[in-house]
Parts: sequence; C-alpha cells; structure tokens
Amino acid sequence: MALVARCWWAAALALAGLAEAPAAAAQAVRIETVELLVVPASGEFEVPAADAAWSPVALPEIVRHEPGGGPVWRWYRIRSDASFEGPVGLYVPRLVGGIDGLRYFAGGQRLQTSRGGYGMSWWNRPEFVQIPRAPRERSIEVLMAVRLDTRLGMGLAPVWVGPSEEAATLYARAEYARVILPQTIALALLMVGALAAAYWLARPREVAYLLFALATVTWFVRTLHFWVDEPVVGEAWHVWLHVNALTWLMALVYAYAFRLLARRFGWVEVTLLVLVVVVAVLTLPDAFGHPFVVSTIAYALQSAIAVGVTVLITLGALQRRDPDVAVLAASLWLNLALGVHDLLLKEMLIDIERVYLLPYGGVAIFAAFLYSAQRRFLAAIEGIERSNVELEARVHERSEQLQAAFARLRGLERERAQAEERQRLLREMHDGLGSSLMSSLALVEQGRMDIASVSQVLRECVDDLKLTMDSMEPIEGDLATLLATLRYRLGRRLEGAGLALRWEVGDLPALPWLDAAAALQVLRILQEALANVVKHAQATSITVSTVLEDGRVKVCVDDDGRGLPAASAAGAGGRGLRNMRRRAEEIGAQLAIEPRQPGTRVALLLPREREPRVTASPDRAAGD
Repeated sequence: MALVARCWWAAALALAGLAEAPAAAAQAVRIETVELLVVPASGEFEVPAADAAWSPVALPEIVRHEPGGGPVWRWYRIRSDASFEGPVGLYVPRLVGGIDGLRYFAGGQRLQTSRGGYGMSWWNRPEFVQIPRAPRERSIEVLMAVRLDTRLGMGLAPVWVGPSEEAATLYARAEYARVILPQTIALALLMVGALAAAYWLARPREVAYLLFALATVTWFVRTLHFWVDEPVVGEAWHVWLHVNALTWLMALVYAYAFRLLARRFGWVEVTLLVLVVVVAVLTLPDAFGHPFVVSTIAYALQSAIAVGVTVLITLGALQRRDPDVAVLAASLWLNLALGVHDLLLKEMLIDIERVYLLPYGGVAIFAAFLYSAQRRFLAAIEGIERSNVELEARVHERSEQLQAAFARLRGLERERAQAEERQRLLREMHDGLGSSLMSSLALVEQGRMDIASVSQVLRECVDDLKLTMDSMEPIEGDLATLLATLRYRLGRRLEGAGLALRWEVGDLPALPWLDAAAALQVLRILQEALANVVKHAQATSITVSTVLEDGRVKVCVDDDGRGLPAASAAGAGGRGLRNMRRRAEEIGAQLAIEPRQPGTRVALLLPREREPRVTASPDRAAGD
C-alpha cells in the first residue's frame, strides 16, 4: 500500500507540474497561429518555396478523417519575432493521429529532434527541437512537415518557442508525466507481482495471488509502448498486443472480483471469454481495416462490457457489504471514468494537450488488490492471535484439570503408599515380633521357658520393634546413618553377650534408592548376621566395616568364631540364611558368605544405582 501511495503522490506532483508549465515559462512564447501548406505526398519530397500559397491556421488544429482521402504532406511554418538570448528551442506538446512521417527544417537545414521511433509512438510523446540561428538573427522560422493519412485525421497542439533550456524543461516535464512515471509505476507493480507469484508458488491454493501476479504482467505488456521506440514484433502486432492486453487485464481483474464475491457468474464469464476472442480477432493486423479505426471499435466493446460487469460487481459489493469488493468496485469505476477520458482524448474530442490518465488508473486497481491482500493478511494474523488466546485458555484449563488430577493422583498414591506401608509394618510385626511373642507365650504356658529365656525373647522383640521404627526415619539414602542406628540399637546387646564390637564405617556415597522398605531389609540382613554370630559362632569380637568396591558399597560383618559349615557357605544352610539371601535379592543387592581363618565374613554388596522394582515383603527371619 505504501508503494501504491507513493506512485499516486508522484503522479499528482508530475501532473501538477505539467499544468503549471505555461506559468513557469518566463520567456518562452506560446504560438497559437501558424501558416499551413498542404501538398500531395505522391510526388518527390521538396521543401516549399518561400512564396508558396501559405494560409493561416489556429492551434490547436484538429483534422478529422476523410473516408476517401489519402497521404499528404502538411507543412506548418512556425514564426516568432521574440528576442531571445542564446540557443533557441521548439517544444511541441502533442502531435497525434495517422502520422507516418515528421521532419523539421530551419534555414534550409533539416533539424535533429528528440522524437524517435515509429509513428504509433507519437500519440503520447512530446517533441523538442534545437533551432540553429545566426548570432544577430532576431526572428525565428521553423518548417514542420507532417506526412498524414487523411483517412485517419490528426491533431496538433499549440507549440512553444523560447530559450533552449526553458523549452527543454517544458519538454522534460511532459516526458516525465507521460512516459517516465508510467514506466516507473509499471515496473514497481511488476516487482510486487513477482512477490505475489512467489507467495502463490508456496501456497498454490491462494489463486488470488496468481491473478494479481498475472495482472501485473499484463499491465506491463499493456505499457510496452512506454518502453520501446521500435516494436520488435512489427507496428501492427504491437498495436494488437497493446489493445488486447487491456482485455486480458479486464478478465483477470473481474475473475478476482468474482472470487472475492464468492459467486460464480457463468454467463458473465462466458461473455468475457467471448470479448477476449472477438477483440483478438477484430484487431488482427490488416484484417478489418486500419489499426486506429479497429482499436476504437475494440475500446468501445471493452467499455460496454466493463460498464456492465462493474455494475454487477458494485451490486454484489452492496449486498455483501464487503470492504474488499467495495474498494475494488470503486477502483473499477475510477478506471472507467479515466478510460472514457482517454478515449475522448484519443478521438480528439477534448483538449488534446491533456495527459492520458488510464496509465495512472491502473494503480487504483492494484491498490485494491493490495488492500484485499493486506486485509486477508491482517485477518489471518488476528485469527492466529484469537487461536492463540483460545489455545492458551484451553491449555490453562487443561493445566488446571491436570493439576487437579495430579493432586488427586498424589492423594491416592499417598493413601496407597500409607496403606502399603501399614500392611508392610503389620506383616513385619506379625511375622517377626508377633511370631516370637506367640511362640514364647506357648512355651511359657507349657512351662518350658524359664524367666531368663523369657527376658531374652522380650529383649529381642523390643530390639526388633525399634529397628522397624528406625527404618521409617527419613535418612535420604544415607547408609552411614542407617548403620549408626543399628550400632546404637544392638551395641549394648553385643557387649552384654561378651563380644567386642569394632566399628570401621567411613564416609559413604548416598544411595538414592534406599527408602524405608529397603532400609528395613538392610537392617534385617545385618541383624540376622549379628544374631547368628551371637547364637552360633562362639566368637569374642565382631567387626563391622564398609568399603567401595567396583562401584558398589560393600558392608562386611566379620567374627573370629568357629565359622560356618561348608554347606552353609556354599548356599545351603538354615532358614535364616535363606531369608537373608532373599532379602538381598529383593533390594537388588548380593549376599556373600566367606569363610575366614578364624571366623566368617558376611558381605552385603549394595549397588549405587538400581532400577525401581516392586518388592514383596519377606517372612520374618527366625534364628536357626
């Protein structure tokens, strides 16, 4: 949109500057009366004599077409008695019509002109001629020879004579407004069309961008006469291309409008297709007459179809109340008005010094394209933003639901863990403490236990209960703390049994998996190992030590007793040893029984890391 606005602003400045050209001419003289001599073009070309039968004629001069006419040379004698200092120039704002030859003479010499190319390019280009003169010569006289096909007619605007620099400035302003600025607009729109084509290639379903890109290419083809002086395909085919490019542009713009309306107008689309074919055939070179006449008929057909389709699009815009279609309809009406203006200028029914406006009107159509694309882009951005807001709301809602679900799940997990821990403790107390009490009670009732034995059993039960309670303390994987708790609970019993306890436990790495259940298993294994020494080893000392070995923590219980039988060390043995091995297996550890001289070593190898596993509650280890 910014590019389009700049193009329109530049056009307005150029047209304003062109309109102020006469006021800006401080010394140049506007010549509105010249002398005319008409001679047949059939003979040899000759410069008329000074005493020829010249007749005065007023400018602008409009020569209407003569159906039975033919080629003639129209000589114009342009005179000025104004006094100018320095070089003098002639500025011709407009010379249009069926012209196929143009020459200038002064002082018997042919002059070089700014106008180049072929006759069909003269319809829009101004003219600048440098006029030589003698140092003391005051009057200026220039002969202008125009070869005209009288069947087509012509028009000549008033001319300007003045200082060369001033006349050249008037010429440059007109050249900028009529040629350079339309070239700039066409090139800028072509670049925007290239971007649209690249976008369409990335998203082929966005056909509107393809239509826009094709419209910019068609518009560039339509304005080729601003770029070339000599058509590469011949003058007749160049005219054919120029006229038909407007038909193609109309079809593309209307197709885009129908797409915006989201409606199919079958009969209108057929009419546009017929128009494309009819204009293409009608304007074929040398098929139906002179290109000037045929192009006028083609423009009339295009204008009639354009009015009907624009009315249809306008009604659709009013029904839909769609800003995109409304802006496009307004641009179409503007171009119709500009097209009518240009058609009247082409037929010389209005002041021929005016500027053709349709090259600027194309900017309005492409502005409508860009406005629609901008609205679609903004709508897409707003849609994305709305989607993001909705997505954030949904994510927030889901997050709250997940948090609530996690809270419920944590509650259930906590309840399950508490229930499992309760069941584990109940089993441990039933199988361990309960079993010992029940069996001791039966022996007491039978009179088979004395008071000392009952006291010993009760002491063991108390120690067992305290170990169970110690295992529930949060130790955060600290094995050294757990072993210190065992020493505190069983140290006095060992000393009471006549055993010297040597404690060689150093700093140990944390074991992340050492939770309450695993801690109790470790305590049970070591308790069983110490109980076996007390009951069976007949030892005098016990050493508890730790060491790091192959990435594992090794806890050793050594005694200097009589040792275990070979079968027990090899894996057999009583129920106590089997329970110890089962408990070690359930926590991912290894238990080794190693004979010593003297005594026995019970080694428990604990891993630094282990996979979580579900452990079954073992039976209470009973002494052998």
